[in-house]
Amino acid sequence: MTHPGGDWEQGARKFGMTGVDEMVAAAARQPGGTLMLRSDRLSPAELADVVLAAAGSRQVRRGG
Repeated sequence: MTHPGGDWEQGARKFGMTGVDEMVAAAARQPGGTLMLRSDRLSPAELADVVLAAAGSRQVRRGG
């Protein structure tokens, strides 16, 4: 069911933006070389591959 416009849409936007400023500030405080993972764009398996690659691991994930 969709809810076009109105109070619902404004409430959803506000909820979606909750904490964004704090997250951006926390990311800026991380030491150089910190791996920032985009879990909104990668599957859990892809995230694991990124972590393994960043750690210098030569292990290959099997299955799937």
